[in-house]
Amino acid sequence: MRTILVVGGGYAGFYAAWRLEKKLRGDEARIVVVDPRPYMTYQPFLPEVLAGSVEARHAAVSLRRHLRRARIVSGAVTAIDHAHRTVTVHPAEGPDFALGYDVIAVTAGAVTRRLAIPGVAEQAIGPVGGALTGEARWTGTPEHRARLRARRSRGPVDR
Repeated sequence: MRTILVVGGGYAGFYAAWRLEKKLRGDEARIVVVDPRPYMTYQPFLPEVLAGSVEARHAAVSLRRHLRRARIVSGAVTAIDHAHRTVTVHPAEGPDFALGYDVIAVTAGAVTRRLAIPGVAEQAIGPVGGALTGEARWTGTPEHRARLRARRSRGPVDR
């Protein structure tokens, strides 16, 4: 049986594996996803999560829950050897190991950057992606938090 390796479980990796699960029969290929996190973060929702407009659970998709046929490996790919069709995986726990593949999709994505919104760097604590795990929170001034709460309670405003 062929092994399809998806490096990265972000938006592109998640949807690549999800589509492969839907298109391929169970005996056609083994799908393996390698990512350090057990969830896919829907990045466009992160500012809303930090502001409290959207709950964190709406910005994260569990890889194991939604990719039922794929093997999820918690770790990071540190080297790719195309000649031998193997990758080196640095797991969350334990020593590095080699993982073979027949087809590879490299969808590792990018590193989250700081948002170019005035005040975020001064008022937020922790990494922007930490909004999902509780590592980051919006501090702001008490007046700013009160304005945000008032704006949310009024609902949409026509401008």
